[in-house]
Amino acid sequence: MTILNYPELMLVSEVCAVLRIHRATVVRWIREGKLRGFSLGIGKGGDHRIYRESVERYIDALNVIDPPDVDVEPEPTRTDTKYLYYQKYTHK
Repeated sequence: MTILNYPELMLVSEVCAVLRIHRATVVRWIREGKLRGFSLGIGKGGDHRIYRESVERYIDALNVIDPPDVDVEPEPTRTDTKYLYYQKYTHK
């Protein structure tokens, strides 16, 4: 997976959007060393920047593959279930 449309230094919100994780998780992963980045401020309120290359490496390490195109019928909704029940038990 490539994320070349993003700048070399990504915002926390951009990383959240790509990885679909919470902001606190991104900041924690920076502290733990899972993502390479840095803080622009002093204390807990500082903005963070994450290297795009670090995010790409994290994604590659997950061995994520695109799911195959499969036609899957949606599960019946509640109204569909009532209709199916009605059809099954009222018509002979």
